[in-house]
Amino acid sequence: MKKENQNHTEKIQLLREFQAGKIDRRTFLMHLGALSSLVFLPPMLSQCKDNIKRDQSVFSEKRWEILKIVQNHLFPSSKDSPGVKEINAAIYLQNVLLNDQTDKEDKEFILNGLDWVEETAEEVLNKTFLTLDVPQIE
Repeated sequence: MKKENQNHTEKIQLLREFQAGKIDRRTFLMHLGALSSLVFLPPMLSQCKDNIKRDQSVFSEKRWEILKIVQNHLFPSSKDSPGVKEINAAIYLQNVLLNDQTDKEDKEFILNGLDWVEETAEEVLNKTFLTLDVPQIE
């Protein structure tokens, strides 16, 4: 309830600035949209926790683990920005692959890419990708 009151107060402040001519209509609408979306953000984020499991029809256990390692390597968390864990990138990609509107060739390329990562590790280092340590991945 406290956040809702704060959000309402910020909307009123924004409206007063618009009426006083301190901001233009475009800026007003952009800020209003952003503030309004904050109402929906907490429920959406709570649905995207790590407790969401992979869809076994998309990823095998091995592909799922490879995906998470590759994504974490490409987009690590830092103090200035969220990484794959915070934005649930693996779940997002899973949802993209489950979407009927996603191009079939794109889906195949992504899934084949995970296999190519494994094949490359085996060819170059004679190890499975999941057994590599960080310096070997880099």
